[in-house]
Amino acid sequence: MRVSVVGGGVAGLTLALIMARRGHRVTLYEQQYPGWSATGKSAGIIVTVFEEDLLRHVLASLDFYHSLPGSESIVRGVDALYLHREGACVSKLLRIHESLGLGSPNHVQVDLGVDFDYGRDYYALIRTYLTDAGWTVNTLYSELLRSGGEIVDGWVERKGDSFHHQSGRLEGKIVVAAGPWTRILLPEIEDSTTIYRCQAASVEGPAPNVVIEDDALEYYLVPTTNSRFVIGDGANPIINDPIDGFTPDPEDSYDVLERYARRVPEAWESRIIQVWAAPCITTGDGLPLAGRVYDDVYVLTGFNGAGLTLAPAIARMLAAELEGKGRVPQDFSRLERPSRGVVEPYFVKC
Repeated sequence: MRVSVVGGGVAGLTLALIMARRGHRVTLYEQQYPGWSATGKSAGIIVTVFEEDLLRHVLASLDFYHSLPGSESIVRGVDALYLHREGACVSKLLRIHESLGLGSPNHVQVDLGVDFDYGRDYYALIRTYLTDAGWTVNTLYSELLRSGGEIVDGWVERKGDSFHHQSGRLEGKIVVAAGPWTRILLPEIEDSTTIYRCQAASVEGPAPNVVIEDDALEYYLVPTTNSRFVIGDGANPIINDPIDGFTPDPEDSYDVLERYARRVPEAWESRIIQVWAAPCITTGDGLPLAGRVYDDVYVLTGFNGAGLTLAPAIARMLAAELEGKGRVPQDFSRLERPSRGVVEPYFVKC
């Protein structure tokens, strides 16, 4: 089978590699370079604060990462502190983790390495996973080439119902996995999707020794050393042009740091080293979008900032559909979604 994949983020790279490993002729088209947009700027969290059905897909993504050479030293399980204003959410998450074999999470006081104020919020120590975004992109890229895939630079445009590169018309089954730029190539999904800015900051200051998923004060934190960490949130300002997503708002990062400082007073003395941003795309219900659009044209996008977490699992489903051996579930494949906007369907609900 001939397969043309448009977009070199984690979604496009993963799908291209899966198809190449299965013996298909695969060409991936990327205007800039693999990982140029949101994938390359990710903090590397493989999130596990999900409802049970989505968490099963997270575990499938982990299986895929573990199939990559060198993953044993990069993809690693780490402790994460999960906080919520409602104890029911914490208890439910613990039950889900235990039922899926993610260790035996606990609900006890832990030594974070900093003077952390839990306030009146409920908390638990759970298991989450980290990868390195650069390693992920480079490994997917090299494995794709090693598996016989081809990577071509340059812009792809749509003319009528066909797609063209400067080298000629794209052949075979076409999968558009171009993140926010997918809407330009597939206007069929425009009414069901929203583009927004994802942002994070590198901070120098007292860092905890665990990942933090704070759903009470709405931020996440990933320690990089004992005095450095990456911090971000879900402010998600909507944008019209994907290029605008690369312009960060420093005030937003200071606001996120302030939320962390409410937990760790000594963090008021922290210093933001760097702020970065990238455009992200989501659907009206916040779930990924993968499946047939028309004829032999398919879509793989809408990961809502969780591409590293979910893309490999959804790409596997789409690969099976391309081969005629399965179908992407309707939750992910339907083009018609609720009204546009940025919602957070992933996190566990009470």
